[in-house]
Amino acid sequence: ALRAALSQKLRDGSVTVVDALSVAEIKTKAAAEMLQRLGVEGKALLVDVKPEDRLALSVRNIEGVRLLPSNRVSARDVTNTRRVVLTKAALEKLQEALG
Repeated sequence: ALRAALSQKLRDGSVTVVDALSVAEIKTKAAAEMLQRLGVEGKALLVDVKPEDRLALSVRNIEGVRLLPSNRVSARDVTNTRRVVLTKAALEKLQEALG
C-alpha cells in the first residue's frame, strides 16, 4: 500500500527530494520560509531518516505539515497530504524497506 501511494504521488509530481531538511534556528518562520522555497503549500509530509529536533520544533506549529522518520511513514500519511518532501537518505531507506 505504501509503495502504491508513493508511486501515485510520484506520477502526480507531488514528491520533492532534497539533500537535507534543516533549519538554522528553532523558529516557525524559518521553517515556513524553507517550505516556501521548496514550493510547498498546504498539507505536506516531510520525511527524514532521523528528523532533527530543531526542525521538528519549528514545523509543529505550521498547520497541515507533518515531520516523520522514514521508518514511521504509512500509506495513510502519504495519501492524506498534497506534497511529500523526502531527503535522499530517507528515500533510500524507504526503497530498501519496500524492496
